Formats: sequence, C-alpha cells, structure tokens
Amino acid sequence: MNKSVSNGLTQKKHLNSYMYDIGNLRSHHWKHWMDVYENCAFDCKYCVYRSGNKMGKIRSIVPSMELLEAELAEIENPGIVYLGPKADIYQPQDKRLELTRRVLAAFERHNISTFVVTRSELIERDLDILRAMATKGLVEVSVTIASARVQPALEPGTASIEKRLDMISMLAANGIPVSTHFSPIIPYLDDVEDLKDLMRMMTDRGASCIYACVLGMADRYYDVVRAALPDDAMSARIDRVYETGNRRLDIYSADQSYIFELMSDLTDFASKRALPFACVHIPEFDTVERSGHIFRQKLPNVGDIIRYFNRFGKKQVTLSDTIEFVNGFPAVDDAFRDTVRKFWNEGVLFRNTYFNPVDGRDGTMYERCDKLDLLVTNMRVDQGD
Repeated sequence: MNKSVSNGLTQKKHLNSYMYDIGNLRSHHWKHWMDVYENCAFDCKYCVYRSGNKMGKIRSIVPSMELLEAELAEIENPGIVYLGPKADIYQPQDKRLELTRRVLAAFERHNISTFVVTRSELIERDLDILRAMATKGLVEVSVTIASARVQPALEPGTASIEKRLDMISMLAANGIPVSTHFSPIIPYLDDVEDLKDLMRMMTDRGASCIYACVLGMADRYYDVVRAALPDDAMSARIDRVYETGNRRLDIYSADQSYIFELMSDLTDFASKRALPFACVHIPEFDTVERSGHIFRQKLPNVGDIIRYFNRFGKKQVTLSDTIEFVNGFPAVDDAFRDTVRKFWNEGVLFRNTYFNPVDGRDGTMYERCDKLDLLVTNMRVDQGD
C-alpha cells in the first residue's frame, strides 16, 4: 500500500505490520517490521527466505532516507519495530554504504523503539548510536546463534560461535540490552546437554533473554540442509523428524512430540537456573516477562495474556476479558484488537497453551484444562500492509 507523506512524495511504506500471523502473535511483541536489505550474503542453508540463487544478490530496499524520515515523523504509536527480520541489516556492503547506520540514527532521532537481530560483527561500528538509543530505552540487540557446534556448511558466511558470544559480551559491556536468538535449533545436530551449556554461556556473557526456535523446514531447501549435515545418520534423523510435517504449508514444523520434549527439557533447565527463556512455539514454556526498555512499547503476546490469567487463577476466559487485558498496553490499537478477535473467532488464539476453546453461553470461551492444545506451526514475515 502506498502512503503520501507531508513533503508531497509517495512511497511504499517502510514499516510493515508484524502481527498478522498467529505464529507471530504467539511469542513476539513487535508491532512493525522493516528490512534494510533484500537477500543475504551469509547464505544460511536453512533460511526461510531463501529464493533460489538470489541469496548473494544483495540490494538496498530503502529507496530514500528522506522518505523514511518523513514516514517516521508522521507514524502514530509505532510500538516496537523489528529491524531486519528477512535479511541481516549488517550485510558486508554496509561497511561501505553505512545505510544501516543512517537508519538507526533516524530511529534514534524519532524515538522509535527498535529490536535488531544480527549475527555480524559489523554491529560494533555503530556502538555510539546504539549506546545513545539504549540510554533512551530505545533498543535491544539479539545475536543469532543456531547451534552449539560450528557448522560452516550450514552457515558459510557467518562468524564463529565464540565470536558471536564475544558480541554479546561487547554489547552488554556497552550498556546495550542484548538477547540471543537461539534459532533455528536443528534437530539432533547438537545433543541436549550441548544446547544447555550454550544457554548457560549466553547468559554468562550478558544475554537478558534467550528466544528458542526449532528449524522450520521447506521443500525448497530440504535437500540443501540435509546435504550440509555431517553424516548419513544425522540426515536420516532429519528425515524422520520432519516426515510428519504438513507439506501443503510453505514452511512446516518438526514432529510436535520432538519439539515438546526438547522445549520441556530446555525450559526446565532454564527455570532451575533462573535463565530467561522464551519458547517461540509454546507460550506455556516461557520463563520470562519483559517490561523494561523497548518493552514499555510492546504488544502483548499470547504468553503475556495466559500468564496474566494464570496469575489470578482464572479458569475460564472470554473475549471481553482478553480485550480488557490487552487494552492496558499503550501500543495496542484497533488493528491489533481486530487481530486478537480474528484468531479468537477461529479458535486458535490460545493454541499451544492449556486454555482450550469451549462453547459458552455467551459464545466461544477458553477454559484451562490439563491437556495442552498443541499444534506447532512456524512463523514468517512475508507481507506488509
């Protein structure tokens, strides 16, 4: 959709709506998303945004800083903007172009709460801007680590795990809130104890939260991922764990029992050691509630909603109860309320929680049960407003 801005120019909006998908609403807090580049030089073989042989064909998708500045000046209640969900904002050519630096500076000038995900050491160049944003409570950086072992065949263009752990230490030492995207965890690439050791190292280095997600598979890169694994036995395990996936979907999940067992184990480990852990698939397994820094402007996710009702021992929940709760968040608007109503009416709002849909006298309600209403699906960002 095009948007006219006050200087008379017309543009496709840079900031796109994030909360259109139940997978996104399940575990994230971002109201908008924006990419700086299209395609990615890191060429991770499991990337859900792989498009044939185009991964190395990087191009800027910010046509004009003037247009971006005008949009940021006019946007009302932007909430948190997820910067770079489809392509790392620190592409190699950004060392020369410095486009990301200019985008961050614009966000800082307009007081836009910003969530940045990267696996690039180039972020160190922008510490001055990130520190200024952190002082104003405007930024969190999340460093992506997909595995406990170095696997160059799967991530050919990326820094080592040790270097990424060093990035966490560096950001934390500079007063910049930092988390980790433990994503995607590739089934059986690492054993569970290796994953736990890595979680401990993440938090020891200064990560304030760990977001964990199991690999979403797609037929277009299935063979590429399989070929990059170290041996035939591991490839056979991958075949088994994804054989139940719904191939009618563009991105399909690993076996639900595998995800449940793995995330149960990691959540238990995190809880016993007070490690902040957010399971992207299953809100019941989140062990952290976030409210400071950028999260003052968050949209509530399903985990926030069910924790609120659990805290007060509520066994049955109506739509009006849910809307009343989400209205307490300053970033909530009519579009978000409509999204909540949509997924409520479809009976999937509390999927992967212990709140199951039942028919009540006043229409459908959800009731807390002993059975987890489990149906794991994978999220992605593939549309804008």
